This record gives sequence, structure tokens and C-alpha cells, in this order.
Amino acid sequence: MRLSFNPKFYRNWPFWVGVIFLLGDWGLRIAGIFTSDPLGVMIGIVWLVIGVLLPIGSD
Repeated sequence: MRLSFNPKFYRNWPFWVGVIFLLGDWGLRIAGIFTSDPLGVMIGIVWLVIGVLLPIGSD
């Protein structure tokens, strides 16, 4: 599988999973439930990277 920047990354579901993880972590920090959640941030960043680099369809 070829990995490269996907200009239509917003169509990939892994990108949105990463966004949801990061927004959820941000919400928990604002609410004061978790002051530090590095695992949630790392998971969110990994899903964002997968979503940005994952090609749509097959070549």
C-alpha cells in the first residue's frame, strides 16, 4: 500500500475518529475531569495521521 498525502483526507473516517478523540480530550480537560491524558492525545494524533495519509480507494 502506498502512503502519501491525501488532499481529500476529510472523506476518510479515521481522520474524523482522530478529531473526535482530540475534541473529547479537550472537553475532559475543560471540565476538569482529566488534567493530563497523554494517551488520549496520542491516540487522536495517530488516527489523524492515518486519516491524512490513507489513500481513498485502490489504485
